[in-house]
Formats: sequence, structure tokens, C-alpha cells
Amino acid sequence: MANPQDTHPGGTHPGGTHLDSIHIGGTHLGGTHLGGTAINNSLHAIPPTPPDAHAIPVASHDSLAPASLTTSVAVTAATPLHIASSSALPLSQLVARDMPRLASALAFPHQPAFPPQHVNYNPWITDGPWNQPDAEDVLVLCAICGSGCKKIHGSAIFDYNDFKLPDWMQPILVQAKPEYLEWRKENHSTRQLSKIDYTTLIDLIKPTKFAGGPRGMRLKSKLLPIDTRDPLLRIPVHKACFDIAERFCKTQARYQAEFRSPSGGAPYIIPHLYEIWCNRAIASCPEGPMDRPILEASSYFGAPITKSETTWFRTLERDRPSMHRLTACPLDVPGLTDIVFNALQTMDGKEIHMCDSLACLWRRCLSLPRELLNMIVDALEPFEDGGLPLQPTRVLPPSWWKTKLLSGTLIPWLWDLNEAELMEHRVYTFYGQDKREAYVDFETSNYVFDEDMWDWELLCRQLAQPDIFEIGGLLRCESNLWNRRRIWKLLETARLGHVTFPKSMTSELID
Repeated sequence: MANPQDTHPGGTHPGGTHLDSIHIGGTHLGGTHLGGTAINNSLHAIPPTPPDAHAIPVASHDSLAPASLTTSVAVTAATPLHIASSSALPLSQLVARDMPRLASALAFPHQPAFPPQHVNYNPWITDGPWNQPDAEDVLVLCAICGSGCKKIHGSAIFDYNDFKLPDWMQPILVQAKPEYLEWRKENHSTRQLSKIDYTTLIDLIKPTKFAGGPRGMRLKSKLLPIDTRDPLLRIPVHKACFDIAERFCKTQARYQAEFRSPSGGAPYIIPHLYEIWCNRAIASCPEGPMDRPILEASSYFGAPITKSETTWFRTLERDRPSMHRLTACPLDVPGLTDIVFNALQTMDGKEIHMCDSLACLWRRCLSLPRELLNMIVDALEPFEDGGLPLQPTRVLPPSWWKTKLLSGTLIPWLWDLNEAELMEHRVYTFYGQDKREAYVDFETSNYVFDEDMWDWELLCRQLAQPDIFEIGGLLRCESNLWNRRRIWKLLETARLGHVTFPKSMTSELID
């Protein structure tokens, strides 16, 4: 008895469907498998591609079709569109993938239906007008921290690598406004610059899509290429890194350094940093489209630098601890106050007086006018991590060290230490449920609320050690803080003239 599933009403199998050919709007689909069963796999001949046609090899997506899928498309105004396929790709997916482009070619016969051919053409990015740049395997680094930028998709289709990066690594673009070019020609005093509102000169653009590569960013339908020939150059950064740069500038503005000094002044406003980033971008890729990473004189203090995004991911995967650190969000540090204050020691049994030589020097300092004495004390800010001795001097009282630490002036990258959380920690640890007694001691500054009984100076010196994140260091397991400190140090060492990169850095770039 014949199987009803094998009947051919109109040449079509329900369940075992047969398609000799399909014509849609003049487009010919031949030899396509529908439902996964091939009855006629003959390929219709494709006419030779004329010189003005755009012939694009279309690669398959691993999750939808086998690697054997090869499709060739030739599009001109006078030539009918043909697709020939020998794969088991379901027709619904094939049509969904290619029909919008073919329909566009039929509606606009004088415009190419496909963009120019690229080595890494990605047919799964469908983005309206077909001048959409193809996804490229070119790493786009954040110009501040040197880590890669996460792609931003407007559809449900993702690259596998996207799942390895957290959302904080999605890029924004820093771009000068036309007013910036005029502003740079003017002479400004340091005091005027420290009060400038950078938003009058600099734009922050949040792309709605980022498919990878220097031409992969879009704001809705507008293309946002990264090209060093553009006088209003767009610089890719992470929003979190830019937030840190804003905090850095607020800290640096107090010192009123000369940015353009012959000795290489430090930046202290966002336009200064933007100029540095542009100089580095132009020195890294002077010919135009940013098809290689923006280099940095110190190699971003440990971040891998590669040309290929795929190679960058593989490099990180070979070193999982570094990958964990480099992708840790530098803004969010859970439990930071507890982490730091758990290391705070009491003064029990410790020397509380300075040595005789320091005592003599301090007496002379105290005889100076108050303004000069304040300048000497202020020179302690901020603490540098260049091997500061751990041994406390006891010249200044513990309460001074506590105030400077919690205000963020002594160690500015620890800006989010919370004094209220410190008090809660003390109440919970030393008083338990007896909050009334804790309140009395707090009002009278007795017991644990007497700051002179805590060794704040030792804690500040420990936090300023260069090996604080190494084995045995105070913050050895804190990847978020490690990344924050690295970014802050990159901002501290940024200089306008740092555009000469060691040959070893450029030769180590892996394709």
C-alpha cells in the first residue's frame, strides 16, 4: 500500500518535500532541500558574472547549516538573480537570510545588493541598507585600558566570543566637536582650563550596534568609522574606563600642572586625554582605518596586544588569571570597605612616638608659618606606589591618616571607601546587639571610636605598596581593584609625547 507521505500533489511531498525549483520575484532557488530531504539536487547553471557584478561567496552559519554550504550570488541591473545551493539548509532560513538583500536589488537595480567583498564576510549581520561594513576579525581596543570591546548586537545572533566579555566592556566613542579644533589654537591659563566643561568640546557617542572592526560601529543607520584621517577622530573606550578618567581629572585639577611643558606635563582635563589618545592612534595607524590596535608606551601594563580579535581571545584563554583580571569591572568592587578595614590594626603594643631625628625636624616645621606647614603636609598627597617604606614615622596622628584616606586624596583610586560602613562594621564586631553602648562610645569617641587607637598610618602605607596585589599582598585576590589600579596608573603616566613605541611592541603584534 502506498504511503500517503510519498504522494506528490503538485510535485511536493508533505513531510518529505520535493522542490525542483522556486521562482520568487525573478529570483531562482534551485536544488534546495526543504525539510532535510533531497529529491532533486540538480544545480541550475549560473550565468558568468559580468565585470560590473558583485560576486560574493556566502559562508554558512555553523548552527544552521553544514560547512559544505556554498552559495554564489551575482547581481547586476540586467542579470537575473540566481542562488545555487547543495546543502540541507531549510528553505525558510535560506529565504530569511538572503531574500531581503535580493528584494533590495530588485527594487534598486542600479545599486549593488551586497557590499564589496571582504575576507571575513559575515552574512548573518543584516542591517538595513547594504552598505553595512562586514564583521572583521580586527581587534578594537579601549584606548584607556587596552582591553577589547564587546560587540553590540541589534538581533538575537551572537558570536561565541561575545559571551566571554561582560557588558561593561561595550564601547562608547569619544569624539571632538568642531569647537575643539578652534579651542586648541587658543592660549588658556591653567586656572581657566581646570574649570572648563569638557562637554562643550567633546561628544560621547553610544553606538547602537558594533559588529567588530574599525567600520563596525553604528548609531542607528549612521556609520561611525574609526579613521585617523578624520580631524574629529572617534576614539573607542569603555564607559567604565571613561568614568575613571573623569575622576582622575578631578583629582589632577588640584595640582594645576602645565600640560604642554617641555618636561612633559600631566593631563588634568578630558580634552588633554583626548589629544593624547588621538596622537597615539595616529602614530599607531597613520594610513587611515584603524585596522590595528592603538598602542601605548607601557603596553597597557600587562594587557595582550594583537591585531586579530580571535587571537586576542585565545591569548587570554591560555592565561585564565589574566583574563579574569582584565575583564573584571573596575567600578564595582563588592565589599570594598570590609576588605580594606579588615586589615586595620590597633596601636596596642606599638611605638606611638617619632624618632629623635624626626622629632627635631618636626619641631622646626611647626615654627614655620601655617601656610608653609600646610604645603609640606599636602606634599604627601597622593601616595605613590614606588616603594614607600612600610615603617610608620608617627609624625602625624592616626586621625589625620584616616581623614585623608577616606576623602580619597591620599590614595585617589580608592575613592569609594565608606565611613558609614566602617562604623557599622565596628558596631557589629565589637558590640553585637548592644547598640546603645556603641552609641554612647561613638558620641564620646571612646573605645573603638577613638581613632588614635587604630594604626591608620600603617594601613595607608600598606595600600601604597607596589606588590599589594601579589601573593601575600593586602589585596591579592581583588581582580576588580587590580584592574582599577592599572587603569588609574595608565592615566597617571599618559603624556602628550608618548607616541614612540618600542620595536618589540610592534613586532609582537600577532595577526
